[in-house]
Amino acid sequence: MGGCLSKKQQDDSSQTKNAEYRRTIEIENSLHAEKLSRHRDIKLLLLGAGEAGKSTFLKQIRLIHEGTYSAEERQAFREIVVRNVLQCMLALLDAAEMLGLAWQFERSPSAGGGNSSQVSFMEDWSDLGKMRFILQQQADRLLGRDNVILLLPAEIVELLDWLWHHNTIKTVYNRRNEYQLNDSAAYYLNALDRIGEPSFVPTDQDILRSRVKTTGIVETSFMVGHYRYHIIDIGGQRSERKKWIHYFDRVTAVIFMVALSEYDQVLYEDSSVNRLQESLNLFKSIWNSTWFRHTSFVLLLNKTDLFLEKWSLGRFQKCFPKYQGPNRAKDAQLFLQQQFEALKPDTYNTQLYSHFTTATDTENVRFVLAAVSDTILQEVLQCAGLLD
Repeated sequence: MGGCLSKKQQDDSSQTKNAEYRRTIEIENSLHAEKLSRHRDIKLLLLGAGEAGKSTFLKQIRLIHEGTYSAEERQAFREIVVRNVLQCMLALLDAAEMLGLAWQFERSPSAGGGNSSQVSFMEDWSDLGKMRFILQQQADRLLGRDNVILLLPAEIVELLDWLWHHNTIKTVYNRRNEYQLNDSAAYYLNALDRIGEPSFVPTDQDILRSRVKTTGIVETSFMVGHYRYHIIDIGGQRSERKKWIHYFDRVTAVIFMVALSEYDQVLYEDSSVNRLQESLNLFKSIWNSTWFRHTSFVLLLNKTDLFLEKWSLGRFQKCFPKYQGPNRAKDAQLFLQQQFEALKPDTYNTQLYSHFTTATDTENVRFVLAAVSDTILQEVLQCAGLLD
């Protein structure tokens, strides 16, 4: 009987065990919370060649996670839109000369039989070189003003509209793969009446389509549940790529964006290099880098809308003769996807998740962003041992 514990001793022993169990649970919970906290900041690197659509993608993230732009921000974008309009037309005029196209004389607006022309500064409508020089002068004068709300004067709008509908400029635009032109040229030049209004305020779509060359580093952050995503965008031009390596450390995943529509275009920096081939080479070098041997990749095959627009021109097989599939845009897109996926390094433990995107389409980006965020989060939790 002496070996039996009294009821009090049994109660004390039970309380001790319960206290130890609670302490164990508290320690485990604390360790779990600490582990979870370490993985709540998710760093994503957004890479790709120049003009792939990375900046547009980040603007969409801003709209999706922070809401609309303020009046002050829209005012700043107004100047960018006006600059883009003028830059697009000047690029078209330069290309007309570069392509050696004869300037087909067409009657000036003042000879149109309607209201007289407001373009008082244009005396000779038959000389392309003079017209380009005068438009550049007007653009420099307009863009050189400081602390002034930027407006497109009615006479500039009239001149731009007349040029945009000129047969020579139409021919130049149809050959846009042979020189450098903003993808949004037609979008803006078809909206001159609206953009030329004194009360013009850029819409979300105007802002998304605006173009400013990215130099340096742009970081965008957003929350998904309890997790903060940091997307770091580094300029994609060749001159900017030497900066990339400084941001390779502690990356959760790499998002690589490529413009599918650029299969028949050449680099701004090197007219002998096909843009899509440059993206393939760049993607291969990054995916095979020792920095990312255990890093997942997200491949965003962007500008599918522009790819479809170009498809009817029949230039795809000339640029990619290896393609022997059906004469369908979707099959060609899948072919390009396979070209990128075939570059996977054999010895690295990496995953690739591919998505077709149109960065100017908010709903498309919303869907893709949700899928990408969920995929990356699942991987983060699994790697941290927080997911079965």
